Order: sequence, then structure tokens, then C-alpha cells
Amino acid sequence: MGSKRLVSYAWAGAANLRQHLKSHRDGREISRYGVRPGDVIFSYYKKDRQRNHAGVVTGGSRGNISITQHGSKNHTTLNQWLKPKKITAVSIIRPGRRS
Repeated sequence: MGSKRLVSYAWAGAANLRQHLKSHRDGREISRYGVRPGDVIFSYYKKDRQRNHAGVVTGGSRGNISITQHGSKNHTTLNQWLKPKKITAVSIIRPGRRS
């Protein structure tokens, strides 16, 4: 039961982080073709109807994005994220400077 609770907190944390970056850190949406290391990528799982996972972009070229995340596979790519078709959308945020 404890691990389910942690997963729920992690999912809520991803949604809250995205909102915080956009609302309080001048974060802006970035196209997958304009990513650079340090951008934060959020996924939207169809089943859960919310943004509930985040990763940090570690590299990208022509839409091919490398991602570092916590979980069973620490290093992955956007194509691997999208492969199981459980993710219906992604949002990439470039955090702004803290004022």
C-alpha cells in the first residue's frame, strides 16, 4: 500500500511542478524540435487524465529527445515513452530565471 501512496504523490508533484514552472518561473512551452538539455518534459497518461510523469531532457536533435527520469529505466527517449501508447500528449517546459 505504501508504494501506491508514493506514486500518487509523485504524479501530483509532476502536475504541480509543471504549473509552478509556467506560473512562477516564466516557463514556456517548447517544441520537441527546439529542446535543449535542462528542459523538463511532462507526459499526459490517457488512463489518468492528468500530467503525471516528468523527466529532464538530457539531449535532443531533430525531434529525437533523450530523457533522464526516476523509475525502472533512468535513461530513455521520447520515442520509448510514446511506444506503449499509454501517453497521449507531452508538454516540454523551458524554465525561466527565478526573479
